[in-house]
Amino acid sequence: MDRLFENKKISVIFWSMLTACILLLLPTFVRKLACGHLTAAAIVVVCGYVITLRKSLKDVKFTATSLGLKKQEGRDMRYDWLRLICILMVIMVHAIDGRMPFISEPGNNIILGYEVHAGDTFLYLMHILRLICMSGNMLFLMLSGALLLRYRENEGVGGFYYKRFLKVIIPMAAATAFYLWIGMKVPKVDFQYLRDVVHNIWVANYDDTPFYWILYVILSLYVVFPFFRYMFKDMPYKVLTSFVAVCIIFMFLQSGNRTNPIQITTFMAQWMAFPVMGYWLVQPETEKYYRPLKILGLLSLIYCCLLIRKYGDYSAYTQRIMWYTPTLSFLVMGEFALIFDVKAFRKKQNVFLRFFGRYSFSIILIHWFCLHFITRRFLRVLDPTVLGLGIAYDFIVTVLTSMAVAFIFENYVVGTVTHVIEKAVSLIKKIPLPKFR
Repeated sequence: MDRLFENKKISVIFWSMLTACILLLLPTFVRKLACGHLTAAAIVVVCGYVITLRKSLKDVKFTATSLGLKKQEGRDMRYDWLRLICILMVIMVHAIDGRMPFISEPGNNIILGYEVHAGDTFLYLMHILRLICMSGNMLFLMLSGALLLRYRENEGVGGFYYKRFLKVIIPMAAATAFYLWIGMKVPKVDFQYLRDVVHNIWVANYDDTPFYWILYVILSLYVVFPFFRYMFKDMPYKVLTSFVAVCIIFMFLQSGNRTNPIQITTFMAQWMAFPVMGYWLVQPETEKYYRPLKILGLLSLIYCCLLIRKYGDYSAYTQRIMWYTPTLSFLVMGEFALIFDVKAFRKKQNVFLRFFGRYSFSIILIHWFCLHFITRRFLRVLDPTVLGLGIAYDFIVTVLTSMAVAFIFENYVVGTVTHVIEKAVSLIKKIPLPKFR
């Protein structure tokens, strides 16, 4: 199949047909959801088509790689398996919250005009499932540390920031513009619209993108990552292990649910601890700890289940588990070790996994739209009183639509903006600087 899409004629036909389908569906979509400015969307799609087509003609492998058809040689796929699990966990949390908001907001039982209730056993199981999936945020932070805290000889501080700007800031800005467009928060697409996008990114306006909070945590960590690389470069393994141990000890000592928490606090016992744990977990010497970590993870899960059974109230038990506690650390490290201890995952890959690996960040950015606009408004088939089957439906349809929309978003929107920025930077570098004697 990948050989088929390496043909330039096939690539041209594929991108042309995809663009035609998008343009034909846009009017219906905009009218049905009563959102967005049609002309602006059409212009973006056409510009994206031109640039994407040029890329496919310049590189015969571009289309096959974009679709995840090209097998990736020499790549450790365990990172992609973890990335896939993180994304599915995030979507599941939001699928549960959409039909059972009363889990995290007791008393919020009215959904789209329907009064919704759940049986005790089903509610208990959803509490557990939601809690497990909430750990996906920390798992994502561990994955970031495992991938980005490793020292790279050919990438300095400036290079690190530039790559993150292209891979994180630009997609976030594009997604922010997209959500403003959906909500019709601006009268027209002009300079003021761009100012609103920049302002929302700068001040972290969560009105349209409440899930952005974790992205700002990640961006905050990215500020220090390139400097931590130099610190970890020559750090002995025993010292790194002691570092992780100290993080967990202080998580216990300064936990907010303790009667007398220690007043000596450290940011290393908060968000930064999880990337460091991820970096420690991928060290070759850590493999001997995978089995104990999986056991600790299982014990932590059992403890979480007991806490949920005891308190029932979301705010009561989460204070004893989330966000910076040894319980959560062991649970997430156990999940990480569970994947990394399966040697078959190192080389095991398929189209689905490669696709998710390529579009993981765009799927995270776009899944909120797919869940609340496409699944629950455009493709709504089950009323809010249907819980179990409804959550499963919302989850599956959102995963599938997120893949499709993320593919379009990444290639037509993010790819276009990134391409323009890269060309501009390339031109700036070619400008001869004046020589001073």
